[in-house]
Amino acid sequence: MGVVVVGDDADLGSYNWSLPLESSEKKETVMAGLPPHIEHCVRVWWLSSTAWLIGYFILGALGVALPAVIASGLIESLIWTKVLALTASGASGLQLFLRCDLRADKFHVAWRYLVTAKMRYEHQGNFQISEVINAYDKGEQVIESAFAPVEPPGSENPPHSN
Repeated sequence: MGVVVVGDDADLGSYNWSLPLESSEKKETVMAGLPPHIEHCVRVWWLSSTAWLIGYFILGALGVALPAVIASGLIESLIWTKVLALTASGASGLQLFLRCDLRADKFHVAWRYLVTAKMRYEHQGNFQISEVINAYDKGEQVIESAFAPVEPPGSENPPHSN
């Protein structure tokens, strides 16, 4: 009796599913592995998404908790009150400047494109490596859009009427 072992998925952690096969059903599928860069991007994009999301929540919590501590009067020292106020405004400013939530979302969307294509390539016989590369390109475009400068509202040139 043979065994088919299905590989690991970056989203769900490592796992092995073993399905027993009848001896008459033995199949050998030889498929080229994915380029190491694709495997690396799957991990890095997931970690980047998580890091940006953690940064978003830490900065947001500081931006809310520190003014609450100041307003409660728990800190009697004027110097520490100023330090906490400066830290709170810095955390709020960083959260707005870095746009952690947007970047976390963009990295997650890019990761989702790539990991979906990776799983299809590994588990569907007719999925081509070119489609994985296209998913990688699409993910790169999504990530680039997270770091593009933001245009102010109304900056588009309105059409001129004659």
